[in-house]
Amino acid sequence: MAKQHPASLLVLACLAALQATVTEAAAPAYHEDATTVDWARGAASWQLNSSFGEEKLWTQPNYCDARVLHSSAPLTVLFGVSTFWDEIKHRRASLVETGNLATDKPLEVHVLGAAYPFEGRSDWSLLASRRPADVPGVRVVLVLGTPWHMDNVPTMTKAKEFDEQRSFLFQVAAKVRKPETGKFKGGAIKCANDGSLAGNDESFRKADLCRDHGNGLEVVCVEKYYQDVQADLPKPDVVAMFSPGFPQIARRSWDQVLRSLLATEVPIMVCDLLYSESVDKVFVNGKDKSITAPGRKWSVKPSRMEDGMTLRTMRAYGARKLGSYRNPFPILIKKHSDDVTAKNAVLQVFRGRLSTAKPFKLPSEKAVERRKKKIAALDLQHLMDDESSAEEIKTSMLIPTSKAYDKAMWQLYRKQIREWVEDRMSKRSKGKPLEQSWISTVEELGLTGKQRRRKPWKLNDWIFVLSKLKVADEFF
Repeated sequence: MAKQHPASLLVLACLAALQATVTEAAAPAYHEDATTVDWARGAASWQLNSSFGEEKLWTQPNYCDARVLHSSAPLTVLFGVSTFWDEIKHRRASLVETGNLATDKPLEVHVLGAAYPFEGRSDWSLLASRRPADVPGVRVVLVLGTPWHMDNVPTMTKAKEFDEQRSFLFQVAAKVRKPETGKFKGGAIKCANDGSLAGNDESFRKADLCRDHGNGLEVVCVEKYYQDVQADLPKPDVVAMFSPGFPQIARRSWDQVLRSLLATEVPIMVCDLLYSESVDKVFVNGKDKSITAPGRKWSVKPSRMEDGMTLRTMRAYGARKLGSYRNPFPILIKKHSDDVTAKNAVLQVFRGRLSTAKPFKLPSEKAVERRKKKIAALDLQHLMDDESSAEEIKTSMLIPTSKAYDKAMWQLYRKQIREWVEDRMSKRSKGKPLEQSWISTVEELGLTGKQRRRKPWKLNDWIFVLSKLKVADEFF
């Protein structure tokens, strides 16, 4: 690069140290320069040596380490691209056939829901440097609807261009050393002032990131939502999302995006986090409770949060699942002795819809108008402790969505709310009991043991849950 992005300086300096496998799995032995192994050759392109000396960079808390923040996202995409390169090549070939792609165009990667504190801190040359000879370059489009949102990453408030008003979610030379960690203050990650991220953040500039880097990499930054710019962008070869949060009640705008992406048959990579009581137990998976090795197949349970949320949603949409894997490049966050979050822990990949999938059903214009009037009359600010979350939920509820999203959203919350209701109806409950006039309604909603609801809740049902049960602060 003629003028390096801060995220590039440290990572490029330590590339010489990144030589074997990032995983503890039985990786194939090879002795080539890791920077020259292209993704068309599969696992060898991402199986870099994560051990800086005797310490494992990706298997212990590492959330304040600049090496991790700069490389987790691009190496995750590299892992997905190398694993599903045949699918992506098929996509590129179909675009050429339809005249939507010239044969000499770069790989077009759209990263949706991106933000500067994570995807913007990344050194995307780690992806571009591993492209095959027949791919002239990589064009990474960061779609930054909430440019400064910080989701399980260290705060980036020291950046001169930091904009607090745009930090909230609208819907919401290498040395051998131990990975850096920090502290938690007010729910945010605080790293040491003299740590490896400090100087990087202070010198961060959008202009250094969002440009043609002249080495086969171009990074484009679009500070809008994907549904507003999708038609103006080149057709993507692959789409990536990091913890998108669907089908949560405040993320309903994803519906339009998901329907469009599935219709175009573009490979969709979704990377989600995991929760655990210890680092050792984060990747315990499967019926035999064994530890899944990095890069190996991962069993996703629909009932589980995060990765299960994604699978539940994509099933509701009739999406074709290509596979799910333990991502070799997680950001491991140890908040307390028994509270561990693994960001970028599980990668799931989808493409198109199953042949058995039914057409999407959308509300009529009259139904949309009725929704607007009812939601406008809903005073969530006085029903929730967090006014910003209340506004977020109300804005999201104004968005009409397909039956697929409505179904997934209902499936996500029904068990939690049912358990809450059953507790309030118990004689041993310490909470405020439910009003007797509500009992028949909660039974109809399937929120008691007497009756199980098989059809998703409708708008009036959600208004009852929000305005009468007032569970938004607990579950939404």
